[in-house]
Amino acid sequence: MFALAFNRYMALVYYILSEDGTMPVKSDYPTWAQFFYRHSRQLALDRIDNINISTIFLGVDTLSEQGYPLLFETMVFGENILRQKKRYATYEEAMEGHRLTYHRYFHRAIAGRGLIKPDEE
Repeated sequence: MFALAFNRYMALVYYILSEDGTMPVKSDYPTWAQFFYRHSRQLALDRIDNINISTIFLGVDTLSEQGYPLLFETMVFGENILRQKKRYATYEEAMEGHRLTYHRYFHRAIAGRGLIKPDEE
């Protein structure tokens, strides 16, 4: 059983981030493991009331149906929110996705306080 699980992890394609933290670079498993031990996967984290918006570097090819690896992920968690997530291929896409997600929830929070009308989003 252990050998089967071990082989599955060894068959995955691993990535680390370049020195500037924006470019995924293919890696072997030992280098990947050390990278994740020494570096945070968290790229952005914002909180709006009881909602957390988090963008991370996954570092593993998630075998997307698009035919290219989706190595970044933005998730939204909070009270009354089922974990919503979206994955991205590049750092730039992920940061833009995080920004858009933040603004969507920010506007909802403001609308909920009666500061703007919901249709002004």
